[in-house]
Amino acid sequence: MITLILIEALSSFEHVMIIAALPFISRAFGLASAGWVVTSFLLVQASSAAIGARLGDMYGRERVLAVILVLTTTGSLISAFGGSIHFVIVGRCLQGLSGANLALCYGIARQMVPAKRLPFWVGALTGGVTLAAAFGYILGGYLADLGSWRLIFWFAAGYGAIVLPLLLVTVPRLGNAPPMGGVDWLGGVLLPLGVAGILYAVTSSVTQGGRGPWIAGAGVAGVVLLLWWWGHEWRRPDPLIQVRLLTQRPVLIANLCFAIAALGIMQFPLVLIQYLQQPASSGAGLGLSATAAGWIKLPSNVGSLLAAMLAGWLCGRHGGRPVIQYGGLLAALSLGSFPFFHSNPWQIMAITIGGAAGMTTLLAAVPNVVLAHVQPERAGEATGLTMTVLRVFTAAGAQLVTLSLAASATPALAGGRAYPTEFGYTVILAGIALSGVLIVLVAQLGTGAARPRRT
Repeated sequence: MITLILIEALSSFEHVMIIAALPFISRAFGLASAGWVVTSFLLVQASSAAIGARLGDMYGRERVLAVILVLTTTGSLISAFGGSIHFVIVGRCLQGLSGANLALCYGIARQMVPAKRLPFWVGALTGGVTLAAAFGYILGGYLADLGSWRLIFWFAAGYGAIVLPLLLVTVPRLGNAPPMGGVDWLGGVLLPLGVAGILYAVTSSVTQGGRGPWIAGAGVAGVVLLLWWWGHEWRRPDPLIQVRLLTQRPVLIANLCFAIAALGIMQFPLVLIQYLQQPASSGAGLGLSATAAGWIKLPSNVGSLLAAMLAGWLCGRHGGRPVIQYGGLLAALSLGSFPFFHSNPWQIMAITIGGAAGMTTLLAAVPNVVLAHVQPERAGEATGLTMTVLRVFTAAGAQLVTLSLAASATPALAGGRAYPTEFGYTVILAGIALSGVLIVLVAQLGTGAARPRRT
């Protein structure tokens, strides 16, 4: 089981370490292009989670997990060696296949561990993800400060090369479920390609002034692919994502809150890391090292563990919908104060703790609302839908935020580079804070008490 915890931690490392080093990558390739390093990873994760879990059911979870480790390690090497942003993005797409790791690890744990001990190990797997995220910012920042952001990919490749033989040696060959239907490969491909096409068109229209038929063509193609995906998932008897669940109003409202959070308040860490590391001589930022920025982020990650437990208790007493509103309001108040209180690291640390607590409260409450309004036998489909919404809109939000930061940049004195302005940060952070207010209002549109079902 320790091996499974180490494997799942890799996926978390691959995400947060890159965010910690994103200012370094943006200096090499430009901020708008660097955003694709995050976006591509999350888009592939959105599809790989469901596809990987299904393949694990059919061919054996430990086998599929081993293949994913080989592919993600290969992706790390491609990004480490890549001389252009395109190679880095290709490598990140392969790394995004790790989105299936947690579901596969849960499945293996269920097969290996006695029922009485299963809740403990499921909690351990989840806790491992949180701790990896907490220390991933520090580790990623340290590696970037040490010499180059490429060291992060070398670390990920080495990590994968270590845990792969551990998996093969310590996890026994487990049986797989009898085949039931096929794998929705088409649904898994159409969704990320459609979103990527639209984001490419939006990004290029800003960075290139909207010129060229390829830009408009990419946008139109993205819309067509998404419409095709929706129709395909609606008609398929065993879809990758059960979109029919969105016909239930509470499920729709809860997922809409998730989408708003992913576009808004969940982008705060990306903006925060950029601001903390930006040279103060540019007129904005504190000029901290990437390692120091990671340490400022650490208390908020630890506090998120406590917030998650409190949110679960509140959902049990009051239902999920008011807890969604508590989370949105706390995030809005905390992050909305950033433009007024950011002159020293201690102020920023306090704001970050409040924002992370609100964000985690929301993340814990939305699944409770969804699960309270679907039949128990559809719980897996419902959570799959919710996590896909979260990842797709987080990917879109990351690209839009980095694009907004790049658009606000003006030539600065620090090293002759262009950096986002203080006004640009203020506008973006105001939008992020307003997303919390919007969540409070949208959640009010839900119907029913949204209390968890009792058995």
